[in-house]
Amino acid sequence: MIICSCKGVTKSEIVKAVKGGAQNIVDIQMLTKASTGCGRCKGIIHTILSKELENLHEQNSQLRINFD
Repeated sequence: MIICSCKGVTKSEIVKAVKGGAQNIVDIQMLTKASTGCGRCKGIIHTILSKELENLHEQNSQLRINFD
């Protein structure tokens, strides 16, 4: 699904950027160029970013100990 029509950036590209280390909207802009045109997609990008960061935090919040 295209999120940024100006730059042709998809939701999966934004998710990939977050999983690759993007922490804020500027990181997303630098990595994907999304929201660097008209800016109409900035709100939805922020929503995707927040959700993905929350998911990453939840996945990494469990202590894992290898007892082998």
